[in-house]
Amino acid sequence: MPSAWTADSKAVVYTSRHDGKDWIYRQKIDETTPVLLVQMRKHGVLFPRLSGEGSEILYGETDHPEDANAPVELMAAPIAGGTPRLIIKEPGINNIECAQSPSRLCILNIFLG
Repeated sequence: MPSAWTADSKAVVYTSRHDGKDWIYRQKIDETTPVLLVQMRKHGVLFPRLSGEGSEILYGETDHPEDANAPVELMAAPIAGGTPRLIIKEPGINNIECAQSPSRLCILNIFLG
């Protein structure tokens, strides 16, 4: 499932499911082999989004995707590859959208149910 273009519009970021888990890839439009960015540890609940400056992929994962009030870990992984980091862990996170550079602002949607 494609979800974002890189900042230079030369590659697409997408999610693919393997063994019941979501994996996030980056693939250049002129290449046939993708680059694995993230193998999620839990269930994916947010489509990967590009950070405002384009250097990271933001995504969410949880142990309980069926529970809208379950804690969701909002993660960031370098678009060039590398170790993901935790940004915030809150119940009900279900979407994130970031403004384009030079802005560094993102909107986080949280289900309050």
